[in-house]
Amino acid sequence: MVNRYLKILREGNANPQEIVAITFTEKAAAEMKERIIEELSPQEKRDGSEQDNSLQGFREKMSTAHISTIHAFCSRILQEFPFQAGVPANFSILQGIDQKLSLQQIITGTLKDIAINPNHPHRAELTRLLRRYGGQKKLVDFFATMINQRDVLEHLIQEIYSNPNDTEIRKGLQQQVHDTLMSAMDAPEFIRCLNAVLQVATGKNAAAVRDLTQQLEILYGKNPDSPEVPKLLRQIADPITIKNGNIAKAAFIGTRVDTTDIDTEINGLVSAAKKIKALPLLENEKDDDKTGNVETDDDFLLSTIRDLLTLYTRISEAYRIAKLSQGKLDFADLQLKTRDLLRDNEEIRQKLVSQHKYYMVDEYQDTNKLQYELVMLLTNKLKSANLFIVGDPKQSIYRFRGADVSIFEKTRKEIEKNGGLDIPLTENFRSLRDTVGFVNYFFNRLMGDGKETEFEVQYEPLTQARPVKANGAVEILLDKQDEEAASEYSLIAQHIINMKANRETVWVRSTSEENRGMEVERPIQYGDIAILIRSRRHLPDIEHALHEADIPYLTTGGVGFYQRQEIYDIWNYLHFLEAPTKNQTSLAAVLRGPAFGISDTELYEISPQDEENFWDHAQCYQDRSHNLNRAITTLKRHSQFAHRMPVNQLILTLVNETGMIGTLRTGKYGQQRWANYQKLLELARNFDGDENKQTLPDFIEFLDTLITEEPQEGEAPVEAGSGAVQIMTIHAAKGKQFPIVILPRLDRKGQTDMEPFIDEALGIGFSPLNPDNDYKKTEPEIVTHMKNRADEKEIAENKRLFYVGTTRACDRLILSGTLPAANMLGWLHKHLDIDEEDSSLNLPVTLEVFTGNGTSSQYFQLQIPIYQALAGNDPADEVPDETAPVDFPESLRKLEPTGTSAAFSVSELANYARCPLRYQLENVLRIPVNGQEDADANETEMDAALRYTLTQIRRRSDVENLDATIDKALENYPEATTKSTAALRTHVNNFISSELGETAFSASTIHTNQHIHADINGHIVDGRVDKLFKDETGNWQAWQPTFAGTWRDDFEDKDIREWKIFNIDRQVEKWWVNDGEAVGEIFLPGFMSLWTTGELTWKNYSFSCRAKLVKDKNEPPSIGLTLHDRGEEDTRYLFFIDYVFGTVRIVKALRDNWFPVIYPFDAEIDKWYELTATIHEDGRLEFQVDDEIFTIIDDDPLKGGQAGLVVADGQARFDDVEITGPNIDNGGPGKARPVEPKTKLATTWGQLKSRE
Repeated sequence: MVNRYLKILREGNANPQEIVAITFTEKAAAEMKERIIEELSPQEKRDGSEQDNSLQGFREKMSTAHISTIHAFCSRILQEFPFQAGVPANFSILQGIDQKLSLQQIITGTLKDIAINPNHPHRAELTRLLRRYGGQKKLVDFFATMINQRDVLEHLIQEIYSNPNDTEIRKGLQQQVHDTLMSAMDAPEFIRCLNAVLQVATGKNAAAVRDLTQQLEILYGKNPDSPEVPKLLRQIADPITIKNGNIAKAAFIGTRVDTTDIDTEINGLVSAAKKIKALPLLENEKDDDKTGNVETDDDFLLSTIRDLLTLYTRISEAYRIAKLSQGKLDFADLQLKTRDLLRDNEEIRQKLVSQHKYYMVDEYQDTNKLQYELVMLLTNKLKSANLFIVGDPKQSIYRFRGADVSIFEKTRKEIEKNGGLDIPLTENFRSLRDTVGFVNYFFNRLMGDGKETEFEVQYEPLTQARPVKANGAVEILLDKQDEEAASEYSLIAQHIINMKANRETVWVRSTSEENRGMEVERPIQYGDIAILIRSRRHLPDIEHALHEADIPYLTTGGVGFYQRQEIYDIWNYLHFLEAPTKNQTSLAAVLRGPAFGISDTELYEISPQDEENFWDHAQCYQDRSHNLNRAITTLKRHSQFAHRMPVNQLILTLVNETGMIGTLRTGKYGQQRWANYQKLLELARNFDGDENKQTLPDFIEFLDTLITEEPQEGEAPVEAGSGAVQIMTIHAAKGKQFPIVILPRLDRKGQTDMEPFIDEALGIGFSPLNPDNDYKKTEPEIVTHMKNRADEKEIAENKRLFYVGTTRACDRLILSGTLPAANMLGWLHKHLDIDEEDSSLNLPVTLEVFTGNGTSSQYFQLQIPIYQALAGNDPADEVPDETAPVDFPESLRKLEPTGTSAAFSVSELANYARCPLRYQLENVLRIPVNGQEDADANETEMDAALRYTLTQIRRRSDVENLDATIDKALENYPEATTKSTAALRTHVNNFISSELGETAFSASTIHTNQHIHADINGHIVDGRVDKLFKDETGNWQAWQPTFAGTWRDDFEDKDIREWKIFNIDRQVEKWWVNDGEAVGEIFLPGFMSLWTTGELTWKNYSFSCRAKLVKDKNEPPSIGLTLHDRGEEDTRYLFFIDYVFGTVRIVKALRDNWFPVIYPFDAEIDKWYELTATIHEDGRLEFQVDDEIFTIIDDDPLKGGQAGLVVADGQARFDDVEITGPNIDNGGPGKARPVEPKTKLATTWGQLKSRE
């Protein structure tokens, strides 16, 4: 649509005010406008041509361009002509829960008014309805549905129920159903299938069917419209099928007949017989004793509908008046009143028609009849404006919102009739070969020509156009029948683990400069995977399975927002404040909840033993703890202004001034809780803005209603973390794409449409209770046809839903279900011919492939593995996501007061102190950093002994008893040796001699192993710390040791046994120690010499040293470092200074392939430089030369390896090597030295592990 819009502007056919672009969502409208403005920006001009000058002028007019949703466009028209449209001049929109509650109040109020008034003119109708429909709540819900679908209701009233004669209506509906079914009946094909099957049929009914078929063939040949044709069809349908609709194998075909060659014809007979049996008997086809003046169930339904419509009219009018008095319109009003204005006021319609030359509508497959009417009125039935629609009928999946897929085909034909073009866009630039091949193979068979029912669409094959030479994969997971769905989800979780462990790959866009825009192959990461579900019913089972498998996940749109504990906590607090002396249960919940955390024991102590009020008793209780005293004081203060403060501000105050702020922000689901809290604040803000209801009791009642009535309200959206598996509905995924898509529970039957029905063709349908027949349900024949139509609509849309789900996959599609095969899984078994014993499929596929210059056909065998059980991988074998493709700033800002309160646990602060990036991943994005286990869980015996020993040293005098303290610390470790004791003493001495130790010893107050819950600069800190002390300035400092190992070598002892040369040619490369410095030399043009140490298991560490170049010859010399070096595999990272070219280079070396990033840097020979190279967990590589830092990001980081020194084409000297990292043991011949705390963050944190 953007290209079309720009083409119109460039060709000078219209200006932005003459073009109307309609999008499906407001977000899509904003994105479209932004893209157009970007394309019209000055840099896009071609040397100041006249046309480009005009485009620049268009850019300035885009702020008022008509690019919006259909509702926004209708709103603009109504605001321009409010008097003529009969709407308030400054109307606002009634939407969401406000609209639902308002409508519910109108309905219940209207019905109550009728019920309590004995003389009300409609009391008889209400009485009959309540007796026939089955209760007030069901009736209220149905009236709400009717009001919300009043565009359809108005059409039905005009077309059907405006006729006062119920008998004529009943006969007309019967004839309509009959004609529709007969028009869809392919009688010649039915006859062909019959003759083919009759050639081999030997069952007892075969002879009779053969005679009837001959009669049908002769009669149809003479007069296809003969009324005898339907009778013959019914006579044939009964003996060829059994009660459940399947073919009569024994009675018709014969038990010993091989049906292999006639399976297609049998399926055709079954499908046709189902339609034939649905044909209603017309009045002239019924027996004489079944006609006459006897009231049928259909007549009874029609009389009930008359009562229903009488009350509907009254409710609709009351709803209209209520909205008018408040100056509001709902979404349905926007379209209906715009349609009525254009239909009934020709002058205004012609004015609008003349204003706009072009109309463009996106996602047109999801429009409805009312929107079609609007388009036709605005374009003067396509005679006065150009209409451009974009859509794919195969992706029409919004029937529950009123979408009618037939509108697309109807409009397409109108456009072609008026000289327009149909431009099919079959190229698929998203998916790899196997996914596109599967989609074509399967859906061509499933959807076919779209003629199975009137609600189907034809399948048009896709052309594979993604320019990547990779095949991708399609896989099927089958679980055995189980009582719970959880078993299948465990199978899915294990498959995800296996894909990671086996280093399966996907193709993604490169972010590197040299490959920008190209796709590169890399191992699968969790963020590549999306689990797309049809409903949220089994969401807890999916989440549980992923949680048990330690797979990070993020759910988009989880249900139960109003039932979340954080919402209950705030509701209880508000409920107490509304009436402190009455709402005692809420008081108990507030006291023991996160706001104050009072223990159950103390609550029991203060609870009244008689009739005394709980709140009064709590205030008078003498022996209150400090926490309880604080709680009472806070509650008193809040109750004083609760009824005078806007609800939004009140909630903010309650949360910020109690412990609730801490629980909302911390923990595994802190981000989701915080998002839910923000959503509640937004709800309160909207409530405060409604001048009709602003009091606290009103809001509590409002929220109470939502908690009760809105169990399916979605949780607040959270920003997706790219390192987590995403779970969302297929509807939410529409328009998105994912490298790997998993479609689970394909065997599950979707939610089926149930009574009552509102059918756009057949009217209102349900089965009224008959009070004169013991309130038994009636069985109107028309309701059966409505149910059949609803089933056909559901089946057709489920096919399209399946198509949308599969086409979200870019590289790998995984289809999952539980046997026995049914529903979507049944379709797979049928059309792929899957046997339950199959372990794989081989499908013959012919695929059109787009090459840029055209298309070519490609034939291949599509192999689809079928897994019914999966061998588990040891979690240790799993390849961790060493980087998640998250865009981080080069430096993460410190945690500091921002004016907004937040909460942090001690472990979170310690995590931030160790690594801000890791804090961002684990505690903000909730992405586990694999391979980095929790410090406590990975704590060694020595670590525990050190922790115990240090907590016992509170004063310098405690050092005198150090031996006894160390002995006690090691007494539970029988394997402790003299070396262990000495090592522990060294660690403790490092602390004693450090700056932190001095600060701790001079503290006026000190606590060990202390639990804290404190407000620090507006932030809540909660947890347990090893040491808490007050320094000389009066500030509290918390100490939490973290452990990291360091390997050192200062080359003083000339011991180089732990170093080795990566051998190139020992004749030309040399490494030795001289004057306490390492010397490396190589004078082989174009070669580097590497001197490495350490283990292949080292990863994500920091390497620092001093280095200088002292000699060079004719070739350009270099010096530097190598990290993650795996010499035998010839892979490594190189960080070096290139002297002659004046550059610094960071290189990822993969055997013969080098991927360098180059920065300018002028270096001097014979000058010492401080070099530090660091590999971070997120794939960030840093190289620091003195004070200059150079950084790159590697999306696919090397898995680990040794560290080393580098020299090329020269002689260099190195000294003071230090390698530090979380999985590096202390070692090397260098001397130990005390380690000072690395970070201060409102409190002081130290790293105390010795560096020996």
